[in-house]
Amino acid sequence: MHVQISCYFIFCILCSIFFTNEVLTSMLLCVLLFLHQYFYLIMFIHPTHVEPRAHCTECDAMTTASFIHCKTCNLCFPVTYFHWDLVERCVNIDDVKKYIFTVRLILAVNTTCALIQSIVYPPFLVLVLCHIVAWKSIDKYLRWNI
Repeated sequence: MHVQISCYFIFCILCSIFFTNEVLTSMLLCVLLFLHQYFYLIMFIHPTHVEPRAHCTECDAMTTASFIHCKTCNLCFPVTYFHWDLVERCVNIDDVKKYIFTVRLILAVNTTCALIQSIVYPPFLVLVLCHIVAWKSIDKYLRWNI
């Protein structure tokens, strides 16, 4: 799903480039795209193991005593982590919140920019509707159950 979201954001950047007065908007969307990629990669950093160590009977690994075993990943993670099906991995709750906030921020900026651009060029309202449909379809994947 991350690849589809990234392709959608790149499409939005390309649409904003076609307007000659929208250079700053394109730069803002590029920065937000880089933040989106950064927060996605942050979710894949493994937690550090600190002493004291304990033996996990399910994966036969030496982990920190406060780690719990995820049956889906078959790895041990801290208690602040949960398995998120979007990335098919256990991720930190704070990292997920940052990722979701960034995606929703980009969706809001894209919709707002398309709405403002449709004032100058009325057929651009079609793109506003596309942004709203994309927002609705992306938002259902950004939910998690702990």
